[in-house]
Amino acid sequence: MNGNIRVGNLFGIPFYVNPSWFLILGLVTFTYGNGLSAQFPA
Repeated sequence: MNGNIRVGNLFGIPFYVNPSWFLILGLVTFTYGNGLSAQFPA
């Protein structure tokens, strides 16, 4: 289905994710990760 990755299904409806969302998720994590770790120290 156009290069999308199937991640599962719910009630028989298949769910697909475009690989570009992994890049977006990585950029968001990289951008906000330092701010969150400073706000919530371990």
